[in-house]
Amino acid sequence: MGRLCPPCRASGVYDGRYEEVTDSLMEVSGSKPLVAVVSRRTLTADDLRKLSGLRAEAGAGRISLCLWTLPGLNGGAGMDVFYTDEVTLKSLLRAGAGLVVVDGGIVRAKRNLSVFRPARFGRNVTVGEMMEEDAGLPWRYGVCVLAGLAVMVWVRRKETEGGR
Repeated sequence: MGRLCPPCRASGVYDGRYEEVTDSLMEVSGSKPLVAVVSRRTLTADDLRKLSGLRAEAGAGRISLCLWTLPGLNGGAGMDVFYTDEVTLKSLLRAGAGLVVVDGGIVRAKRNLSVFRPARFGRNVTVGEMMEEDAGLPWRYGVCVLAGLAVMVWVRRKETEGGR
C-alpha cells in the first residue's frame, strides 16, 4: 500500500511523497501571503464555494493557496495538498476546517470555514483585508476591557455613594 505516514510520528507538513516541506512552505510566505486551508475533514461543496474568491486571488498570483489535511483525505479542488497530523491541525485551528494566513512566517489571520463570510458589500474579502482586520483585534479587545472596567468603577462608585 505505501509507507507509514511520517506526520503520524512527528509534527510537520508533508507533500504527497511524504517528504517534509514545512520550511519551504514558510519561505513562500516571505514573498506573498500563504493561505493554508486547514481541514480535519473532507471539504464540502459549500466550503469550496467559500474558497472561490481565494482561489481567484491565487490564480492572479497575489497569494499562495494550499490545503493542509490528514493523510488519506483529499479534496483540494485545484489546490496543492499537504499532509500533517491531527495534533498539528488542531493546534493551528480548533475548527474542523478553516483558513490560516501566514505572511512573513507569522500567522496573520485565522477564520473558521463554518462561519467565514467570503463576500461583503457585494465583493469578495481579500487576504489583505483579513490580515488588516486581525491586526486591529488586540486594540479592539483592549478598548472593550477598558470600557468594561470603567463601567464597573462607575457602578461601584454609585453603589458606595448611595449607601451613605
